[in-house]
Amino acid sequence: MEKELILENIKEGLIALNSNDEIEYMNKSALYILRDNDREKVGKALINFAKKRIPYYNREFILCNKRIFINLVPVIKEECYMGSVITFVDQNEMNSIAREITGIDQVINSLRASVHEFKNKLHVVMGFIQMKEYREAKDYIMKLQQEENKNFSLVSAVEDHYINAVLLSKGSIAREKRIDFKIENASNLREKHGVISSDDLVVIVGNLVDNAFEACMIFEESENQVKIMLDEDESRIRIEVFDNGIEISDDMKKSIFKRGISTKGKGRGSGLSLVKDKVGLYNGYVKVVEEKDGKRFVVELSKEGEM
Repeated sequence: MEKELILENIKEGLIALNSNDEIEYMNKSALYILRDNDREKVGKALINFAKKRIPYYNREFILCNKRIFINLVPVIKEECYMGSVITFVDQNEMNSIAREITGIDQVINSLRASVHEFKNKLHVVMGFIQMKEYREAKDYIMKLQQEENKNFSLVSAVEDHYINAVLLSKGSIAREKRIDFKIENASNLREKHGVISSDDLVVIVGNLVDNAFEACMIFEESENQVKIMLDEDESRIRIEVFDNGIEISDDMKKSIFKRGISTKGKGRGSGLSLVKDKVGLYNGYVKVVEEKDGKRFVVELSKEGEM
């Protein structure tokens, strides 16, 4: 019974083959991942992998029209083949997890926003040219150049190119949403951060800023404001994101960092949950500080592995 409980509660799909390469056992996860495929069909597909009698680790395969990552270990005792143990996960789930933990979705969304804003500006320039309003076109281009110079000066103290790019792109999103987005003058962030990964900082900064934008958008008619401060020294990195959007209730504070919970309620996503996971990785902390005119998310990460 203990063995059955363990095997049935493993999240990965698990299949055991006997010495004739026939399926001896499939757990619930395997049945779910390979749903709509009968046992015989799956068994025939697995024989092609098992008959080589060599182990596979994290290999990508297509099994019954399903793209999966598979681990296959032949069980050999006293030079006698006893069968094989196979574990696997759905590639789509792996890709989804990889996108979340590396922050690639943050980068893609930020790039998309920058491209969208740039195309809109080009349309304005083209409109002036088509109307032969060359003076207006020149003035507009000069204005854009001044804005870009201002944006780059704001992130000049941020040496990490990944965070630099994300902040510039978040600025594009803020302008589109009519949010006053500022980077505090006292901010500083180095290019390298010891044990702390830039990918993890992208996840933390990107999700905190997105959460602040979302909180502001509930009050569409107000003067929405989001400010971020980044500070790094030899031992730690501190990140603060302020917004004057919707308040967080006491009940929400208890669960806001759980997966599927956001300031707009349950089932909205995993952004703040990911932030908490990353903070825990570096023995840090994350907290929400209520202020007179808004709220501030405060994150501190240890570069030394201890707090």
